[in-house]
Amino acid sequence: MKVFKLLIVTAFSLIYSCNECDKEHTYLLTEKTKSYFGNFSNGDMWVFKKNQDADFIDTLILRNRIDTLVFKYTESKCDGDYFELIKYQLISGSNVDTLKVELLSGPNIDQYSLKGSFDNQQLHCYHSIDKKTGEFNYNEYFKDVLNILPEYELNNEHYFSVVDITFIQFQPVIPEKVPRYFHALNKGLIEFEVFDELANNRVNYSLLKIIKK
Repeated sequence: MKVFKLLIVTAFSLIYSCNECDKEHTYLLTEKTKSYFGNFSNGDMWVFKKNQDADFIDTLILRNRIDTLVFKYTESKCDGDYFELIKYQLISGSNVDTLKVELLSGPNIDQYSLKGSFDNQQLHCYHSIDKKTGEFNYNEYFKDVLNILPEYELNNEHYFSVVDITFIQFQPVIPEKVPRYFHALNKGLIEFEVFDELANNRVNYSLLKIIKK
């Protein structure tokens, strides 16, 4: 009788454990994250000018967009969860430069990364957005600077809720080499400043217009 009771308890425990672990979570990107970085389609174009070169005009064209769910194992006793992933490329219209963009959801934060080359400049921009508060996080320890600009005028256009981040951690000793990036609500990347090693000076690229597909 004791053996029979033990088998029943063990079987119940296994069933409960299996049912508990079958409840995988799906974590989606927030609408705020997508409004800054993800609500764009293949063929959308961002036309940029270079402030230090009046003849420079180049277009970043969105290609190869992927929106999917990825399964990742976790450290819990359950197998893992599903996370929304958006990936696309911004390909230069005048040369072979490519920027790679990735957005990945998480249980508590969304993550955004942009990296690659444009006009022979290396770009690296990262953001994390708190899913509960909607706030943009930044690395205070390395003295990075983040500002939310309610309104921002650029090339006779007005942009709203602009996220302005300066990555001091990348060049803590040489201030003029510190990269800076601006992203606007529903517009994406609108401006960035980097240091041109060949020309030995700081260069600024700013958005002239967006052409939607």
